[in-house]
Amino acid sequence: MSYEQFRSSVTKDTTDQIHKMLLDPGPALLIADEAHRIKNSQSQLTLAVQQIRTRARVCLSGSPIQNNLREFYCVVDFACPGYLPPEVEFKTMYTKPIENIFSDSSSSDIYIAKKQLFKLQLLSSDIILRCGASVLTQELPKKTEYFVSCNLSEFQYKGYVALLRFFKSGAVQESPMINLCVLRAVCNHPSILHQMILNRHVPRQKQPLSIEDSDTSFDEEMFEMDPRITGYSEFSELVKRLFEPVQDMTDMKYSSKIAVIMAIATECRNIHDKLIIVSHSILCLDYLEELFKTLHFQTLRIDGSTPASERQPIIEKFGKDFSKNIMLLSARAGSLGVNITSANRMILCDADWNPQHEEQSVGRVYRYGQTKDVFIYRLYTHTTMEHKLLYQSIHKRGLASRVVDNEKLSPQDKKEMRKYYALPKPRSESSPTAVHDLLSSIPSDQQDTILRNIVQKGQSSNIKDIVLKETLDHGDTSLLEMELAPRDVVKVKSEVRGYLQFYYTNRNH
Repeated sequence: MSYEQFRSSVTKDTTDQIHKMLLDPGPALLIADEAHRIKNSQSQLTLAVQQIRTRARVCLSGSPIQNNLREFYCVVDFACPGYLPPEVEFKTMYTKPIENIFSDSSSSDIYIAKKQLFKLQLLSSDIILRCGASVLTQELPKKTEYFVSCNLSEFQYKGYVALLRFFKSGAVQESPMINLCVLRAVCNHPSILHQMILNRHVPRQKQPLSIEDSDTSFDEEMFEMDPRITGYSEFSELVKRLFEPVQDMTDMKYSSKIAVIMAIATECRNIHDKLIIVSHSILCLDYLEELFKTLHFQTLRIDGSTPASERQPIIEKFGKDFSKNIMLLSARAGSLGVNITSANRMILCDADWNPQHEEQSVGRVYRYGQTKDVFIYRLYTHTTMEHKLLYQSIHKRGLASRVVDNEKLSPQDKKEMRKYYALPKPRSESSPTAVHDLLSSIPSDQQDTILRNIVQKGQSSNIKDIVLKETLDHGDTSLLEMELAPRDVVKVKSEVRGYLQFYYTNRNH
């Protein structure tokens, strides 16, 4: 049963039969798929599943750490209650020294972090069976991922700077999530921000039938931008002034990112490769859907308002109908229970605080059943907040790799983290990237004709840079044990053995 069905059953249905079947004595074995959803010890979902009385729990997850070690602690504590130290002690012993390492940290702090990380790896290795994505590479076609940096158009730059200064002035109630949604909308296309204001009080045409039919986070802008927040009227007036001089606000010339998306979509159609476009913004999907109609593309769509019962038929139609070129997919809906191997190309339009949504979206096409080489295009706008989120997402993915996969500690750049609200570079101050340089960023052995074609056919003015994802990810899998002094390795192993002996002795009693 789904998490939502379970939570509803144990909170609303108080009959003895339901209580016995689901809670106490409950099942002999509990298997929790997508266990990373149990990442907040205070959430209603976590509190509900913690009531289950069972001797055996198995938690399955492709992303046990999405943002920080606190989430990892919560999942492990559910699977093996009491296995890790109390949360306050865990935070002092592991979270602070491991997460707060930067490229300019002292050598002693970095060494302490490595030692504690090694200790946590040993401690958790007793209960974690890890099968990484490398298992798939032996049996699936090749996967290539690119980061494609898009320039801001002049109008985008003007709007982005005006909004950034407005947020920094303190005229509106501070909210990082609201700021992210607003700035991300401008980076995608200014008209998306315009729609956020115009549709403020217009209900969505598609509403989820029940909580089981939705991913509970549909249409994020419609509830993030609450007119009751302090400064909303001033914000609304600012947006209206920005758009007054523009006649056709929906023209794709106002967004370099949209121009690149359309170029990729056109090339995909020319070679009969199906394309999935993923966005965190419902309004961005709305804009793209309308634009594709005018350009005679055949699209299908799945977002949080699509009932669960309708999703698989849509996926099957997309796979069988050759006229359907593009699937529009919301990031939240695309991160759970959706497999679309009929497509082999994917565009990730925008970024989010939690990089695992993008990683899980990639897993929709790169999985068993895929027969073609897979190409992923991660788009972001140059020197904007999206650019900074890129660096933060690399650090967060690295955190998961260090704890779960035993990869080498890679410090994050503290300066990059603090530049979320830095002004972007105007296009006039940034020299255009030569076509030759862009083409040289695409390795000849990757056989990606689409990127080469769009660069050669005039999109070079909209693209600042193209980088292979593998060159940014920290792929050094050197074991931490090799980075520690032998006496510290012996000491850490001894401490872990003593801790585990104490745990198992007391558990059996």
